Amino acid sequence: MSDTTPSSSQGGDPRPEAEVPTPPRGVRAPGPVEPWHGPVPPVHGPVGGAGPAGPQPPGQPAGLGQPDPYGRPAADGVTPRAPAPPAPPPPQPHEVWQRPPAAPTPPRRVRWSTVLQVVALVLGLVGTAWVSTDYLRTQWPLAWPRDPVPVSADGTATLAGVTVSLVEARDLGDSPSLPGTDWQPPAGFHAWRVVLATSSTNEDLVSCDVALVDDRDRYFYANTFVDSFVEGYEWSFTCGAADPGSDVPPEQALLVLVPADAEIRSVRIWNTFLNPDVIELPV
Repeated sequence: MSDTTPSSSQGGDPRPEAEVPTPPRGVRAPGPVEPWHGPVPPVHGPVGGAGPAGPQPPGQPAGLGQPDPYGRPAADGVTPRAPAPPAPPPPQPHEVWQRPPAAPTPPRRVRWSTVLQVVALVLGLVGTAWVSTDYLRTQWPLAWPRDPVPVSADGTATLAGVTVSLVEARDLGDSPSLPGTDWQPPAGFHAWRVVLATSSTNEDLVSCDVALVDDRDRYFYANTFVDSFVEGYEWSFTCGAADPGSDVPPEQALLVLVPADAEIRSVRIWNTFLNPDVIELPV
């Protein structure tokens, strides 16, 4: 039986067979590494590959092809690394475009035609306002009565065909007993009963305003903030000529809400058609 184990003289691996790595079945065994005898390509910096200088040629140790940091000459057969290009200059700030200063304009001459147009416009507006407010200037001052007509000895007063006399002006207190309603004055107020006897020949009037006036010249209107449909009381004071068959009584009772501390001094009757005169009867 012959010995088939290769020996070192035959070019085989001198290690025992158990120490030689055997590739798996079906995989080709790696051959010996051939040394690199070709030219060394230049290195252009860290472009891909492992390490700061990029991939190295086969068989060349890492680090070759790079410039020596201490200025030593390159080894034979090694191409030194090209110097890095100079850094670009820092960016300059953008210049902002500015409009060139405008040339000074010469002073304009005053156009008298424009001034005259403005003056005419103002005068036209003033004239229009004066004409349109003629009613306010003539009627508004007369909107509030000012002059009471004289009262006769029997307590009657006549104005524009309307004759009125005061029959009763009585304080009902803060808890009046009014027929047909449970209305009561709010806290701090009293209810007053005012009865006026009226005869009229004025057909232009329908009703007149009635108010109690206190010593501080405060007005308290009748049928305001009260129950206007209390039995035996009128919801308005009729001062015009009564139509035939009218149910307006000759004596009309009105309900007035008055502050508890008010000192009533008179009853005032007026209408815008009677201004500036009024009827004022003392209480």
